[in-house]
Amino acid sequence: MSDIICPAGNGTLPMQSCLDCALTWENPCMYDYGILRAMYDKPDRSGIHVTDLTGCLRKSYYEKTSPQPVLAHSLLVMLAGTAVHSALEHNGDGLSVSEMDIEQDGIVGKVDRLYHDGVLLDYKTTRWLIPSRLPYGSHELQVRMYANMLEKMGKPVKRAFIQYVDLSGPTKCTNGTKWAKCNSLVVYQDGQYICPKCGKDFPDGHLGAYRVEVSLKKDIDDVMTKSRDALITAIKTMTPPYPERGWLCSYCQYNSTCEADGG
Repeated sequence: MSDIICPAGNGTLPMQSCLDCALTWENPCMYDYGILRAMYDKPDRSGIHVTDLTGCLRKSYYEKTSPQPVLAHSLLVMLAGTAVHSALEHNGDGLSVSEMDIEQDGIVGKVDRLYHDGVLLDYKTTRWLIPSRLPYGSHELQVRMYANMLEKMGKPVKRAFIQYVDLSGPTKCTNGTKWAKCNSLVVYQDGQYICPKCGKDFPDGHLGAYRVEVSLKKDIDDVMTKSRDALITAIKTMTPPYPERGWLCSYCQYNSTCEADGG
């Protein structure tokens, strides 16, 4: 991504122009240069990544062949998640390896954490976490692919988990009136998430973090190979893969050019 859409209505412009504007201290968006610079600092996305294969292949194709400018301030939430993600990855106390680059069969990825006893962990940040709906989206498939690649690299995976972290914090009690909510953080007691003040039970409550174990029994070699080959062929022939219609279409930056969402 080299261009962004100015949140203050100045249209599409190069990232550097946006940064230069911030240094005038007159930028109407009120974003400091340091915040903008952090939002625009993205890792190299060359090659076929695991995450390219776990979602819509058509979106991955567009991202690699015709990246679109995005609203600058839409990157703020991503920055918060990335910052928390990075902090979590650097606290292993020598019991694990974090941010491990892996590559197998033309596919690359980065494992968040692999404990020395063979436990694989992938961190996911979210907001307004709903435990009963976990795991979200393609998160489970992503972890299975990581485990598959690690096994081929001679690093056996005994168990695997997705560790969700809610950036909005633990569940708060909503009991009370419009003007006087209880607002206490729930506690875990006798298998339930309960308000320590009023005793209200929250069946879908959590303490700000929630872990989901991923089954590693399913063989996904064929899934990985077919998805990889389909994306490579699409890029070589400049022919978009078949669209994968779903609720995420309305949030995709390519919905105006992809017929999957009626564009």
